[in-house]
Amino acid sequence: MPTPDTRPILRNLDRRVSAIEQILPTLATKAALERFATKDDLERFATKADLEHFATKDDLAQFRAQMITLLEAVHTKLDQIIEGFASEAAPQADEINAEQMKAHLRLGPLRGQRRVFVAPRGGA
Repeated sequence: MPTPDTRPILRNLDRRVSAIEQILPTLATKAALERFATKDDLERFATKADLEHFATKDDLAQFRAQMITLLEAVHTKLDQIIEGFASEAAPQADEINAEQMKAHLRLGPLRGQRRVFVAPRGGA
């Protein structure tokens, strides 16, 4: 017969066992895991020596830094080219009003032509 001191302990234990009973059916059994590869199976495909030929995290970090530097250089060069076009197009853009610009943009692709109007930086 449980004593008054042991009743809360037994209730707590009963709650814990109920929680475990809820979880147990969802856990994989040894038989269910047999269809997955083991360490021995994986070693047949790639050993540590084989994996040394692949990039490491440090290699990828260096490559990323190089790509960022390269992309920044490309971005700078594109900015220079765009500014060159903008300075050439600025006098022409002043002569064309907004409605004409819209018409050219709308009709240009229909005529098989592409027209780009570049506004100078800092302006609309």
